[in-house]
Amino acid sequence: VNYTTADGNEYFDYFFPGDAVPFGLVNRTESANDFFLYPQSAWESAVEAELQKPAEVGIHITPCYDPATRELISIVDIKYLMDATAEEYISLFLIEDKVVGWQKDYRLPSDDENIPDYEHHDMFRTSLNGPWGQPLSSEQVLADATFRVTNCYTVPDHINADNIKVVAFIHDFETRAVRQVEVVKVN
Repeated sequence: VNYTTADGNEYFDYFFPGDAVPFGLVNRTESANDFFLYPQSAWESAVEAELQKPAEVGIHITPCYDPATRELISIVDIKYLMDATAEEYISLFLIEDKVVGWQKDYRLPSDDENIPDYEHHDMFRTSLNGPWGQPLSSEQVLADATFRVTNCYTVPDHINADNIKVVAFIHDFETRAVRQVEVVKVN
């Protein structure tokens, strides 16, 4: 089953040039290779280093979903806890849990690597406000600045609305570094 999306492909092409899997990103911070990619062996230490940093932004997401119309309204309240740049953006993603489908597991013997009923979690479905998000301000953002972003989206029929979550993250558009992320289950 092909679960790729246009937005997901754009991210993959930007962050993973060539055949760069199983590398990963950690808050889209630069790694030792002067780009964003961390080998699997470096994930734990990179995550630990990020967890030691103070929070830069507070995010609160209020999702409102109408099952009759399948309209999802996401209200995101943002408060900066420290000064930031003039290139502050918010990205909103829709992800889905409990998607059952084929999955390869190369850790298994080759005759068993295809799993027909694998349950996928946190599957990226789409960006709600464009692949790179939208700007919060055209001026430098100072500590205690607050923003409210509202997004409306009609959930397509092929997505099970009972299993969706909204992801909001704030990032510096120039460096691509993620400042903060929040996830909320819709139902």
